[in-house]
Amino acid sequence: MNTSIDISYTPVDFDPFAGPAIELLAPLTEPQTELWLACQFGGDDANRAYNESISVRLHGSLDQAAFEWAMGAVVERHQALRSAFSGDGKTMLVFRDAAFTMAYDDLSSLAENEQQTAIDQYLSTDAQHIFDLQNGPLVGVRLLKLSETEHLFVLAAHHIVCDGWSFGVALQDLSTLYSERTQGQIPQLPPAEQIGTYAIEQIAFEQTADYKSIENFWLNQYRDPVPVLDLPLDFPRPARRTYASHRQDYRLDDKLTLSLRKLGQRAGCSFVSTLLVSFEVLLHRLTGQTDLVVGLPAAGQSATDHQRLIGHCVNLLPIRSHPQPNQSFIDYLKSRREPILDAFDNQRLTFGSLLKKLPVPRDPARIPLVPVMFNVEFGMDEGVHFQGLTFDFASNPRQFEAVDLFVNAGGTQQSLTIEWSYNTQLFRPETIADFHRQFVGLLECLVADPSTPLIRPVSLIEAPAVAYPKQTLHELLGETARTYPDKVAVRFNGRSLTYAQLHGQANQLAHVLIEKGVRPGNRVGLCIDRSLELVVSLLAVMKAGGQYIPTDPRHPTDRIQYVMADAGCSVLLTNRAYEGRIALPLRELLLETIWPTLDTYTPTEPAVSVGPDAPIYVLY
Repeated sequence: MNTSIDISYTPVDFDPFAGPAIELLAPLTEPQTELWLACQFGGDDANRAYNESISVRLHGSLDQAAFEWAMGAVVERHQALRSAFSGDGKTMLVFRDAAFTMAYDDLSSLAENEQQTAIDQYLSTDAQHIFDLQNGPLVGVRLLKLSETEHLFVLAAHHIVCDGWSFGVALQDLSTLYSERTQGQIPQLPPAEQIGTYAIEQIAFEQTADYKSIENFWLNQYRDPVPVLDLPLDFPRPARRTYASHRQDYRLDDKLTLSLRKLGQRAGCSFVSTLLVSFEVLLHRLTGQTDLVVGLPAAGQSATDHQRLIGHCVNLLPIRSHPQPNQSFIDYLKSRREPILDAFDNQRLTFGSLLKKLPVPRDPARIPLVPVMFNVEFGMDEGVHFQGLTFDFASNPRQFEAVDLFVNAGGTQQSLTIEWSYNTQLFRPETIADFHRQFVGLLECLVADPSTPLIRPVSLIEAPAVAYPKQTLHELLGETARTYPDKVAVRFNGRSLTYAQLHGQANQLAHVLIEKGVRPGNRVGLCIDRSLELVVSLLAVMKAGGQYIPTDPRHPTDRIQYVMADAGCSVLLTNRAYEGRIALPLRELLLETIWPTLDTYTPTEPAVSVGPDAPIYVLY
């Protein structure tokens, strides 16, 4: 289709004479707008969730001056690396002067372990850095000297100006410019493709029939409601999204990687598709769900033939699948080939625009539609050659993540590393390690027998047993209160208690019970209206070593008396509305009388020994 389109762009309400000299004003692409909004509404942690960083360890005699010149030339070549954004998030500012500086630190006098500690600290600082989207710079560069023949180069950038593809382009340009400089040659790189031009082209494309066809393709994928992905979590989901994360990396066995690639070839599938489909099967087994959505980032540079472009050009594809329990893996893999190819053929999608047209419920605790992402990133160091040097490439982990779980298959098609980035307020490290163990077990099972049904539980695969920690319920609560003191633990009728408050009040009430004669093994009756105080009371009885006997205040008095007498309760916790209702020789404690006095008791754990096998309650 040949269509004549006006791609001119005139920004409004912006003063180009304020601040540094500006070379160009350009519109944001839709993906950039989505990131900008996410950073504005999510705060500093959301901003940090889009920090990207790579490391290149250089071996050999480095010409530091040539290296710094080459990196400055890369920044000068690419508009995205010297850009920022207007305060309203509508205009990209490309500064005329790069204002480039390379931080340099000489660590060569330190011992090897001290060098590694310093490197870890630098990487942690980069991961926690808050990029100023309005003023920039949005790129950071550091060179660490480890010895006369070894240096570590670290390139960090905000995702709004640099994606994974861009890092590869930057390294190719850097190595070419460095090599030409050190050999006294005149740089021969062709003119760089620019993000400003790409942005205008994208906005123009969104007005075409081709774009409308792509949008209809995705709307048709989601004409039916989408269930929320329900992964097994270790902690209660916070009321609002959180971003703190950690990454655990695992090298996949090379023989397994090769076998998996061959399995995909036999099914007519690419290695990327085979990995994605295998991950879908893992999610199916972890959740039991047969309607899944996985976010798959795709490079817009490839789709638009801008192979040498640096910028944020990612198209986020919400890949939907329907694994069936009795289907064999090989049949499922073959059935997924065409849908995944269709998704890539229709990848020029603006994810935010799609969401606006889908009836997906918005939940402040979750990212809509794609809480789990799977990414495949091979060959970021392909085409990179530094004259007189060898190098090792690594992607550096973030400390904040925008989704619940982000799994990246990186390295090469022969040597694969699976990187699991996870929200630390949802998952424990042990759980992620178990997810990976199950994934490896699944892959081994599939390459050994591709006819394996999807329903076959991963637990059938031999794996070392993991002992469950023998702790009491209130001990686990105490650990949670120390780790997440300010998270909401319980909410009722507009009132709430954090874990720290719940833990402290339960300890105080336990001291009251002990003062009133409750000893380990004693049974304590509860006749309390549904309330926050009821939850505190349950835990307080446990902490005092007792066993609670719950009754419903709405039940007949005769039934409640029978339960209390038969259980041998020595103490009854109740509300003032039920005072004197139970005609039994037991001590009656009114919550309305006790609660105002709680602050006079210590909030520390009572010194009562309660074993993990001790009964918690007796139920009638």
